Amino acid sequence: LKAEVPNWPGWESKPDVATACDFLEFCFRHVALASPQAYHDFGRHHHLRFDIPGGQASFVAEVNLLLQRNQIALELEGDGRMRRLLDDPTGHAVMRARFRTGDPGLDRLLEEARLKFISPNPRVRQEAMERAWDAWERLKTVKDSDKRRGVRVLLDAVATDPVVRQMLEDEARVLTGLGNSLHIRHSETTQVEIGDLDLLDYLFQRQFAFMLLVLRKNSMLL
Repeated sequence: LKAEVPNWPGWESKPDVATACDFLEFCFRHVALASPQAYHDFGRHHHLRFDIPGGQASFVAEVNLLLQRNQIALELEGDGRMRRLLDDPTGHAVMRARFRTGDPGLDRLLEEARLKFISPNPRVRQEAMERAWDAWERLKTVKDSDKRRGVRVLLDAVATDPVVRQMLEDEARVLTGLGNSLHIRHSETTQVEIGDLDLLDYLFQRQFAFMLLVLRKNSMLL
């Protein structure tokens, strides 16, 4: 007899990246390595011991090997979270960044932006944009409650050459304008939506690279 395939909705379609990552994270939370223990004569079976840490470590290794063999830029971390592999220089800088701004609220926003950016979930990466621009606005007030004076103090520590200094001021102004005109920090109907993931990555890395430069020159990184 020829078996009939159930006509379940969407059974032929591939899951999107976010759904696949959610599934792997779910499996990680519930996997364990079974090993036989004492033999039960009456039931003719072994009692089993379930090693959760061992099972999770084995699962992580097998999943990452599969991802590497298929050249998929994702990785399952030891804590069970999926993250993107960022091979470009800015991506590496985002991965390594640790913050010491003297302002706990700013440190929190920067760290949230960093962690959300490495998520494979597009919705979470959109949230990374919001955190990054919120962090930029807060960073302006760390040195002075007046944003204009605060930015001036921050940029003075980055460069003194007039041409470079003007370039930095122009970039700071552009980044502030992008945060106000794009659908990042505001939700008015006039804001421009960012639907392209490549464009979203570019805008985030442009913003974060600028902030990392300012933070480094102001001794705000570990």
